[in-house]
Amino acid sequence: MGTNILPAATLSDISDSEAERLVEDANGFAQVFPEHKYHIVELLQGKHHIFGMAGDGANDAPALKKSRCRNCRCWRHGCSEIGG
Repeated sequence: MGTNILPAATLSDISDSEAERLVEDANGFAQVFPEHKYHIVELLQGKHHIFGMAGDGANDAPALKKSRCRNCRCWRHGCSEIGG
């Protein structure tokens, strides 16, 4: 993994075209809330990228569902399972 880790909140106050550029250039994201994941998924899908994401519970379900995740599983003990 590279060193270009972007704080997810950075994407909140900029245009979608600037956010697309930042997302494409990022190696990962920090301090990510479920709404950030959803926005990142939308931006990557808009550019027809293949990508992976992880979620640890039901609050990540909208982004996982939006990503068209099939057979999604979470890794934290006691979290809910989200299947597609």
